[in-house]
Amino acid sequence: MSSRRRITILGVGCARIGYKFYFSGSVAECSGCQYSDVCMKNLEPGRVYVVRQVKDKELPCRIHKGSGRVVEAEESDVEAVLENRLAIQDAVITFAPMNCLNMICRSYEKCVPIGLLAEDRCKIVEVKEPIGCPQKLELVLVLLRRQPELPS
Repeated sequence: MSSRRRITILGVGCARIGYKFYFSGSVAECSGCQYSDVCMKNLEPGRVYVVRQVKDKELPCRIHKGSGRVVEAEESDVEAVLENRLAIQDAVITFAPMNCLNMICRSYEKCVPIGLLAEDRCKIVEVKEPIGCPQKLELVLVLLRRQPELPS
């Protein structure tokens, strides 16, 4: 199993390879569950995960309509927008979301992507296409992979 992979439990309908989900944190229904440590404590709130493997094991679950399936998931790469001058393939950057208040812009969700936080260390996995910006900024779409924190 990859060091990035984590075991968790998803609803049977969501437990399929390639399924992406946002983990916002534990919920009250999980307190007292014997599987809570494996299910919830393996994931970091505010991150997007993708299912890489589905196990045969089905477990009782209060939040997934009675049953959940054990899966291996890993933190997903995230599409984001960077200034053109920063978009260098394989570079490791400190992520800073774009300072944009234009929430109706078609690129807004890439300028302020879900799953990344300001100050995250990220590797630029892929440089994609330029993005038109109403503020006339030179932006490009990239695929970012969060990197482990450096030891202090």
